[in-house]
Amino acid sequence: MTDPKTSHTIRLPLPQAWAPPPSPLERLLDVVNTQPLSRALVACHNGQGVVLDYSGDAITSEIEGAGSRLLSDLNLDDAPNGLSVWEGRIRCTHVHTPDCNEWESWPEGQFRALTDEERVKLALLPEFFGVDIQEILP
Repeated sequence: MTDPKTSHTIRLPLPQAWAPPPSPLERLLDVVNTQPLSRALVACHNGQGVVLDYSGDAITSEIEGAGSRLLSDLNLDDAPNGLSVWEGRIRCTHVHTPDCNEWESWPEGQFRALTDEERVKLALLPEFFGVDIQEILP
């Protein structure tokens, strides 16, 4: 486009695709799906086990919602045998069908072996269950 008074070319910004603003649910999911890392100290044998201790809002909410620390109830039953640490996030999605209006969640993370330092700290604790995970993990 040219300005008729000065004969200079005027560059107009390109129109951007219009998108509706995110719904409150989409804003909530953005918050839920970008939470900080959660950690869980896990004991497992052949897919059966329990979360011994944990830290982080996401795993806390998941355990409280399930009312259980069993790995199978938390979708963490793919843990390796023995003691390990799960580090990750809990992802959520809203399920809405004529028969269902609820939230589905699933863990997204990975298991790792305890470091030598973590094993020493764990061995020195006088009480195994109810350990404070912050004392063990860096």
